[in-house]
Amino acid sequence: MRKIIMSIAVVMTGCASKPEIAKLPDFEIRAMSRSEVVSAANECESNEMKPFVEYITQKTEYGKVLVPVNVHCNPLKRTVSQIRN
Repeated sequence: MRKIIMSIAVVMTGCASKPEIAKLPDFEIRAMSRSEVVSAANECESNEMKPFVEYITQKTEYGKVLVPVNVHCNPLKRTVSQIRN
């Protein structure tokens, strides 16, 4: 009887544990300072691109605040006449 109970317990614990397929890395999101955002935006503009700032919302005791976390450089939309000049 004890062997049956032990074998059932072993089977149940084996079925309950799932193998780990993939482990996602832990990302740390760090807020950018004002000078970092300005320098990244200036770098985009100096390369004739449009800066796009990504924000996340952060809860504070005064409400929600938008915090910049990344700056992308998007291409400018130009007409054919602007490209030729």
